[in-house]
Amino acid sequence: MCNDTDVKRKRIRLRPEVRREQILQATLAEFSAHGYAASSVEKIAQRAGLSKAGIYAHFSGKEEIFEALLMKVLVPSFTGFETHSIDGESLEDIVDVFISTMYDRLEDQTFLAVFRLMIAEGGRAPHLLKRWRNEVIKPYLDQQQTLLDRCVERGVVRASAVAANYALVLAPSVFGSLLRLLSDEDVNKRELAQLRDAHRQFLMETLQP
Repeated sequence: MCNDTDVKRKRIRLRPEVRREQILQATLAEFSAHGYAASSVEKIAQRAGLSKAGIYAHFSGKEEIFEALLMKVLVPSFTGFETHSIDGESLEDIVDVFISTMYDRLEDQTFLAVFRLMIAEGGRAPHLLKRWRNEVIKPYLDQQQTLLDRCVERGVVRASAVAANYALVLAPSVFGSLLRLLSDEDVNKRELAQLRDAHRQFLMETLQP
């Protein structure tokens, strides 16, 4: 086992943002392998090639690193309805971009690992999940709902229960995330392809004016 002296001797100076990313990746690997409770700052430091002091220079502890993973990785990125309202793209184009964005992300191994970690370990830190929901998910849902409402007012999206609740627009892809975690690879490919096509059809049928 390497000690702090060995780590210091091998340490390479990196920019703070690069070092933080290195720590996040090491933490994700440690949490995924052993779980949140069984992991320690010392074990994370060993994976990252740092001393414990090197970890504490960037994070107060493993709870703060867990929070940073949630805030960095589980962040929605689609803003296509704004593009629709400003640039006048067809609804079909916007739906296609949305579907591609959501389902391509299900091939991102980092996203899947953090999503799995949130499900498995989130109960140990409910306050972190609450903060993630309040600071990341709720603002995103509110923003997209406002944009959808504008599209309805302009007649480019049909008024419907789906248009009135952006969470319903997202719901099939969230289910797809669970399928991705719970099914084997062959089942994943087949079921996700079917879900992707059905999700697209669902949005076109419920949103098309």
